[in-house]
Amino acid sequence: MAPDLLVAELTNVLWKYRAALRPGQAASALEALPRVVPHLVPSLPPAQAAYAIAAELGHPAYDCFYLALAEQRGLPLATADRRLVRRLADTPWAARLRPLGAAA
Repeated sequence: MAPDLLVAELTNVLWKYRAALRPGQAASALEALPRVVPHLVPSLPPAQAAYAIAAELGHPAYDCFYLALAEQRGLPLATADRRLVRRLADTPWAARLRPLGAAA
């Protein structure tokens, strides 16, 4: 599960690294997204909570949408975002984090 802004974020990452992609690879990644993340949640419902978290942390709101959604649903937040993991380290949200890969 993820906020629907994941579509825009993935599209932007694919664009950013387009020179390293083979032809059709970006299209394949976008087509695979519903299988990888089968439940995209509209971004508007967690927006106020995301803003409040971003304001409290002094951290970009984009990342805070994922945390707000995890909070609202009572779920862990799996992330490989080292910056976010560091930012949340000494906060009440640290217990919700499940760092992935290099973020661990």
